[in-house]
Amino acid sequence: MMRKISVLLIACLILAILSPAVCADDGGSGSGSGSELTLLVNGEVLKTDSPPVIINDRVFLPLRAVTEAFGATVEWNEAERQVTVVYMTYTLRLTVGSETATLVSGGITSRLRFDAPAQIIYDRTYVPLRAVGEAFDADVSWDGGTRTVNVTLSESVALTVGDKRVVCGMTESELLLALGQPDRQAVGAEGLVWYSYNGEFGYIAAAVDGGRVAGFMTDAAGFSLSNGVKCGEPFTNNGQTVIADDRSPTVPAVSGSGMVYTDAARSYTMTVYRDEIDSGAVWAVRVMLGGRTKAVDTSSTAYCSEQSREIFDLLNGWRRARGLEPYAWESAAAECAYLHSDDMSRNNYYDHVSPDGRTVAERYFGDMFVSLDENMLFTSGAPDALSMLGSWINSRAQRKNLESEVYKYTGIGIAVGSSTYATQVFVAHGE
Repeated sequence: MMRKISVLLIACLILAILSPAVCADDGGSGSGSGSELTLLVNGEVLKTDSPPVIINDRVFLPLRAVTEAFGATVEWNEAERQVTVVYMTYTLRLTVGSETATLVSGGITSRLRFDAPAQIIYDRTYVPLRAVGEAFDADVSWDGGTRTVNVTLSESVALTVGDKRVVCGMTESELLLALGQPDRQAVGAEGLVWYSYNGEFGYIAAAVDGGRVAGFMTDAAGFSLSNGVKCGEPFTNNGQTVIADDRSPTVPAVSGSGMVYTDAARSYTMTVYRDEIDSGAVWAVRVMLGGRTKAVDTSSTAYCSEQSREIFDLLNGWRRARGLEPYAWESAAAECAYLHSDDMSRNNYYDHVSPDGRTVAERYFGDMFVSLDENMLFTSGAPDALSMLGSWINSRAQRKNLESEVYKYTGIGIAVGSSTYATQVFVAHGE
């Protein structure tokens, strides 16, 4: 179902993109009977309540029938004879009889021009089906023998982990149907509510905005993205995976331990996290649709607490992917970690030893332990779980604690002052 929805979204958008018309080379130049035409989108028959027609060797489709099929909103302005289609980050406006239209996507406004105007047919607005070429990595072909239009489109960026699938743009209900009730919900990065899932498959989180998935992140074993990114494999930007407006390869912007790419054509940003100690293989990824960021207080206790729990979930996802048992969360370890981070923030120092001479063993007030250690992190940026964990993963000294089989319990604490401080305490109680 989600494959069909994402396909239909792009089908809607391509109706207004400038490119050559589809020619119906059957010798006729007038209107053709809609019942004689078949429309295939990625191999699936798209049925509408109004038939496609051929006018002057061009295929026209009923706009409302196509767009409402996947949940878009369609408004008709009788005075202006204008149609507005809104879906996800896209707003398309076109006027009957006009050869131009406006497409707003991710805050970017584009002026589009047709070689045939939208028309009223059967009391409905019809628009010409256009081949989009490189604009959406789509191909359109006409089979005159079978009177079939074939549209091959790239899907909206999607995440697959085993039999689980998350697609940007899917509804909240579809997300819950695919993954079930989340283990945790909280406002996180980008100011959106993240639905977090933990299980044998690892860790998956989806950002929900306005009842739809606006992004996702994961470090689950074997994950793959529809744009070609795969867990455990080297990542290079070859011009096919993530591309810019001009369709040329982009140069990544390094952000912490991740590489950030923006695909303006598809209106999303992807951050790829590589394991620099293990051949640079991809271990995690985060994808966000454009234009979805909301204001959030990244220094608040609630936000820092959420990022601490997210690091914990991501760490256990990473451990599962490496065949290691997940850690258990311990409140005493978390309190010890937070108090040290807060002390460093308030007193402007960065050290495993407090100004009063105490080590982690002397700051910890939990049950009797046989082994204890801590990781620390200092950054001028806002708390961000994936980047912070990535820094520890790519530090040989701190990585030892992350992949330890001695420690069974851990807790994380983050405090923000003029900078961000994070501490993770690891505990073995001798079980």
